[in-house]
Amino acid sequence: KKPTAEVKRAGPAADLPAISEFGDEFGALVPDFVFNNLVGQDRMRYRQPSPVQAHTVPLALAGHDVLASAETGSGKTVAFL
Repeated sequence: KKPTAEVKRAGPAADLPAISEFGDEFGALVPDFVFNNLVGQDRMRYRQPSPVQAHTVPLALAGHDVLASAETGSGKTVAFL
C-alpha cells in the first residue's frame, strides 16, 4: 500500500476531484503517446498516481496553473509531463 500524504489545495479549482488511477478515462484526456508511455507494459507501467499526481494532473488538464511542493521521489516530474 502506498503511503498517504497530506494534501492542501487552494484556489478556484480546489474542489476539482483527484484521479484515482491512470485508466481509460484518464487516457481519453491525454495524447496516446503520453498514455502509452505511462501505462504501457514495455514502458513505465503506472497504474495508480501518487498523491501529488492525483491532485495536480486534473488541475493541469483543466487548464489551471499548478504549484506543487513534495518530497523527492514523490512523482512531481510525471505530474509535470
